Amino acid sequence: MSELRVSTGADGPFTVLALHGDLDDTTAGSAEAHVLKAVVGGPAHLVLDLSGVGFLTSAGINLVAKTHFAVRTSRGSLRLVVPEGGGPERVLRFTGITEAVDTYPTLEQALLPPVPEWRGLPEAEPESWE
Repeated sequence: MSELRVSTGADGPFTVLALHGDLDDTTAGSAEAHVLKAVVGGPAHLVLDLSGVGFLTSAGINLVAKTHFAVRTSRGSLRLVVPEGGGPERVLRFTGITEAVDTYPTLEQALLPPVPEWRGLPEAEPESWE
């Protein structure tokens, strides 16, 4: 039987859910209950730390997709922590989830403030260059 431990914490504006174990059809329900608890009640800025997940099935993929939907519906944000090169990262990349959800290789990077988007320089009139 698969086991999954979920630890919850807070860091600045983020609620951090760290999952440890296998994320499959026998454990996804427990993880989903923790996600729903974090999202209910307003905008949730959630970091889902999958660095402790060794095995990820379609139930885990579904959990990430549902979490993304729930967080966006609450006008919040979701960041995934998925170490590069591991099984879960390959699965999430293959399914396209890493293109839809902000993904970071470490928890420390996921907790950094967003980098302002480059918008370019304002257009200048030629005479203003004189």
